[in-house]
Amino acid sequence: MSKRVAAEQAASDLGATFVIRSSRENSWALIENLEFLRDYKAWKPQNDVSQIARLHERIACRPWSTIASVLNDLLDIADTLYSEISCGRVVFNLPSDRLTNPQEALVFRDRHAAVAYRSFAKSETTSPRQSVTLSISPGARFLWDGQLWEVLNRGDSSIACRSIDQKPGRHSNFIELTPAVLDELAQQGKIIPEFDKPLADRRDALAILERVSIQKLEIAVERYRVLFEPDAATTLAHRTPRTQRYWLAAYREAELHYGYGFIGLVPNVEQCQGNRCRKIGPALPVNEEIKSVPYEVRGPLRTSLVQSPTRAVMLPIKVHPHSV
Repeated sequence: MSKRVAAEQAASDLGATFVIRSSRENSWALIENLEFLRDYKAWKPQNDVSQIARLHERIACRPWSTIASVLNDLLDIADTLYSEISCGRVVFNLPSDRLTNPQEALVFRDRHAAVAYRSFAKSETTSPRQSVTLSISPGARFLWDGQLWEVLNRGDSSIACRSIDQKPGRHSNFIELTPAVLDELAQQGKIIPEFDKPLADRRDALAILERVSIQKLEIAVERYRVLFEPDAATTLAHRTPRTQRYWLAAYREAELHYGYGFIGLVPNVEQCQGNRCRKIGPALPVNEEIKSVPYEVRGPLRTSLVQSPTRAVMLPIKVHPHSV
């Protein structure tokens, strides 16, 4: 304690104060990032204006990108990128992401995208998804009573499986299960499919968000704050409890389908899924001509004569007697 008093006195003589705290309170990622950017802060390299423009054009293409993808897309851009991050002109989460891990560290198009991503990441569910199904095709694996099994063959009346023991010196066991027994075990939750989908699910979910407009992302963030961050400032706090229950139901449904409830808070998110390009070819040229070119009607059985620069088409048209 005497040393602390002496230190406080010494600091006071210099017009300063200090606080003693545990190192557990340190943000190690932030400290590491500041150390990484120290030279860029002190050096302030004179970057080529065209390089800076190329960098910002690339980052603006997507709401978020890994540093590795940016460096792969733009050669010799590393110094420019880190310099822009150090100056705050490229949005990067210094307290949590590590610049030394470019495969996962993200840069963002703007602060709205950064906030949306943080809300998305926090919405990841830890509960098992109901959409998981068990495949019993050869090569499929599942956990049963703590043991990993692999399907070897699926016959009409039985399914051959072998145990997979990863411990050295242990041998596999072979069993045959009927489809009915396997189905019963699955219904009881005693067998669990082994599948490494979390990363794929995350990619799929992020792909949906990347197609969402800035306005919809902002609305989703506001809804998330209303539901889970009541102390945060939001423009939607006045919404009725009924509306908030609707948002929460959509959030829970998205947890089951995507593993991330935040997606359910995006307005009309179903419009942002998959390839929505037209799968049917364009209408035949003659149809366009029929729709756009004037036609002539004659006689009790009306016939339209469609004129075009290349052809004439006769089409019978049924009419009611009173219109003749």
